[in-house]
Amino acid sequence: MADILVVGNYCHDTIYTRRGTHRWAGGSSLYIGAVLTSLDAEFDVVAHVGADFAYEGAVTKPARVIEGRRTTACIDDYRSGARLEKFEALCAPIRPDDLPEKIEIGLACAIAGEILPETFNVLRERSAILIADAQGLLRAIDDSGRVRLVKLTDTDFAKTASRLDFIKANEEEAKFLDIQELRKSVGVIITREKKGCIFLDAKGDIEIPGYPVDAIDPTGAGDSFTGGFSYGLQRGWSLNKALRLANLCGSAAVRGPGPAILAEIDLEGL
Repeated sequence: MADILVVGNYCHDTIYTRRGTHRWAGGSSLYIGAVLTSLDAEFDVVAHVGADFAYEGAVTKPARVIEGRRTTACIDDYRSGARLEKFEALCAPIRPDDLPEKIEIGLACAIAGEILPETFNVLRERSAILIADAQGLLRAIDDSGRVRLVKLTDTDFAKTASRLDFIKANEEEAKFLDIQELRKSVGVIITREKKGCIFLDAKGDIEIPGYPVDAIDPTGAGDSFTGGFSYGLQRGWSLNKALRLANLCGSAAVRGPGPAILAEIDLEGL
């Protein structure tokens, strides 16, 4: 059994920014996997791709190829400032029988609804610690591929989400969560870009300052944050130290296109 199991499909990303266009592999599992690899962590990934997957060399853990399905394909457009997101293809969902029987730390990080409610329930039962990215619970995709967020209480994930150990959301996603209710039983982490993050639970609030950098491409910052946080937990670090590493990994992700690259100097002072 790997120490950390990352659950979520890889995808083909097309990213438009004011500095140009970038096409590469994507998906939360890719960005989290890159961080965990750089930290020399023991982990595995449960992800699906189609036979058209073009970036096998970019991922640190292989995916299951689903014949007859395309790889999930996403367009992120940051040229107007706010992120505009659209999916051009969706690969097969991840089902309960795709999961191992025992998981130390599970990361539920769907990008396009590929973790079904029943899979989420089983992931909860089999994980000693379960962390979920709010985007995978809140996203609704219409027939044109456009993404919108819905309230967690209006989804089929709400009951199981109340049994999570941790849920991570950005400031926009947090608006769709009942934070005060969730924090009674769940550790809620809200990422705040350059301002760092805030942790809320039944005991109180903790603010952790960020690592301001020149943001070139924000894609994958939240995923890299989650990777760093899960590593800190697995190592038995204090909550404060795990969140500081998470902020560091998130800031490293935005310094250029593609996954975060961590150097030894980045880790000094933790």
